[in-house]
Amino acid sequence: MIDSGLVAQWDPAVVQAVGRFEQGDLVERPPFFYAGCPSSGVWATTQAFSSDTAPDETIVIELDPGDCPPFGILTSQGCDIADTARKPWVQIAPVYPAGDLHGGDGRLADIRRDAVPHLILLEPPQMDGLWIADFRIEVPVEKSWLAGKQPIQGFASEDARRRFARRLAGRLVRPALPDVVH
Repeated sequence: MIDSGLVAQWDPAVVQAVGRFEQGDLVERPPFFYAGCPSSGVWATTQAFSSDTAPDETIVIELDPGDCPPFGILTSQGCDIADTARKPWVQIAPVYPAGDLHGGDGRLADIRRDAVPHLILLEPPQMDGLWIADFRIEVPVEKSWLAGKQPIQGFASEDARRRFARRLAGRLVRPALPDVVH
């Protein structure tokens, strides 16, 4: 299905843009969308559509650009980002200021010591303050969206970038264990 939709020649502006990005780079104002069933929604935004939808109806919800996270971080592997023949999408996780975090200083301390697996603290060198990347959702974005965007360095050092990559990898290589083991 995907292969039959790939175009033979990518727009040179897209190829050039893709070449500027790496895993862990930030982008401004990424889109934020997901599918949900409002009648049994587990997030307030999903539940807000319950009066407008039929029971058990699935809809795609796109946040208004003004409500989207201010930044996103590329979570796709570098080789997947660079591939301009077979892989038309990248994954982007939301990034928001640490000041927006619920739970205050105690929660921030947990994140600093990597005790919250789905959140990672960022200190982008070109941005003021602390930022949080949230791995609970990754939005697929076609690489054409990167054209005209400038990557923002997500890390001050290669060690920090590698730590980020290890955290991402750790989320995918975990074995599924029954609750009794935990």
